Amino acid sequence: MIFVYLGLFFAEWFAYVLLFAPFGVLALAELVRAARSPGTEGVPRDKPPNAPIARWHLFAAFLIVGSSVAIMMNLTCDVLSGGSCSTDSLFLVALEATLWFMTSAILFAPFYAVRLYRRRVHAAELIGLGVFLLPASLWMTTIFFRDGYSQVLLASGVAGAVLFLSGLVIPIKVVKALFLASSCALMIFTVTEIVGPANPAWLLAVFTIGYVVFRAEWKLRAWPQREAVQSADVAATVTQPIANSQQGARNAATVRTATFLIVNAMCIAALLLVWRIAFDQESSAPATFSALIGIAIAVVGALLTAFVPLAFGRAHADLDHAAATFIVLLTCASVLHLFGAPRVEGFDLNTSEWTQLWKPVLSVFACLGALGIVLTTLTGRVCQIRPFLLAIVVPAAFMLPTGSFFNLMPDELTATRIEGVIETGITMTILALMWYVFGPGRRRESEQSNAPPNASGDLDLFENPAG
Repeated sequence: MIFVYLGLFFAEWFAYVLLFAPFGVLALAELVRAARSPGTEGVPRDKPPNAPIARWHLFAAFLIVGSSVAIMMNLTCDVLSGGSCSTDSLFLVALEATLWFMTSAILFAPFYAVRLYRRRVHAAELIGLGVFLLPASLWMTTIFFRDGYSQVLLASGVAGAVLFLSGLVIPIKVVKALFLASSCALMIFTVTEIVGPANPAWLLAVFTIGYVVFRAEWKLRAWPQREAVQSADVAATVTQPIANSQQGARNAATVRTATFLIVNAMCIAALLLVWRIAFDQESSAPATFSALIGIAIAVVGALLTAFVPLAFGRAHADLDHAAATFIVLLTCASVLHLFGAPRVEGFDLNTSEWTQLWKPVLSVFACLGALGIVLTTLTGRVCQIRPFLLAIVVPAAFMLPTGSFFNLMPDELTATRIEGVIETGITMTILALMWYVFGPGRRRESEQSNAPPNASGDLDLFENPAG
């Protein structure tokens, strides 16, 4: 595993493409398979919601305990040898074991979260995210402790682990969710020191989460589709009310689309104007300040998209369109920042021109993801792919508050910690959009079982455009 990560690390920007490819191919293959099926047969296979998950609990506990033991072996060896353990075979064994536990947690925890969610476990997504983050957070915490590098990150790592383990056993639902959410935020802040486009473990984590939430959303939205197929005869008796509701849905869709396009055009123009005036000078503003400006414009655009249609008779705010606006504007701000940022450096000795391709690679993927989210949201087709599209936006958006690239061990500066806080906020926000807006967490189980299909006026997920 060490050599795999080293190979990906030294592949520079191409590691992004290498890690994206398997998930992208899987997602595309599943969409093609579903499009060629007459009904919902193309949905990924799944076990019943009440399938036993004892083995999942045991493996999650094994990952937490095993990673803790491997990491403590590494730290103990280093302390006892006076810092010379890096040449010891025990260190290499412990490091290899740690990487295996981290990788296993990355691949296992998102699926585990979905299993817990299907069993109606409270805060299932936060439990899965905590299992996902804990090995990497513990590893970084021991590094900070051994090197005395950052007391802030050391404290956040310890607090994150303690809050997560406490949240697992707290019975009060609100307190449990608060503890788990706080622990996940602290652990993400801890690992921001090693998170970046050159870190293959982080890229693997991003793509895995997006792909798993995509599959979960698809499966959970397919159950009402199956029920609709079985009750097709009953639905045929209410043709006229359905026709009237479809006419109202088309009118509402027109208002939503017009609002979306106008608001996005205005906010993109505002972004370009702000960057032209404030950040295109020789003494440009700090990256953290430009990031806050970009995020503020994105939030304003999302609020306008959500609530302006209310003035035209819409009965409720447009959450999907507001989230899509936020992602579009955040992507625009990220691309502007990437192309105005300094050269990529601090990663390899030569700082070759190939390394500079990181910026256009991140930008192209982010733009493709944002465009896909816009098209799926406006048309109502294949909306289940949106969590995966968000995943390919994350690496560019994460870099928005960063002043330099591939600075693996920056100095202990207040500005660096502020960058970490903003990066953590961006990551948590996009993860929340993945699960609670574009993913399965938006709908309660009762709504999934009782609500009729296409209640929001969206087109059928598995509708054949030619048919």
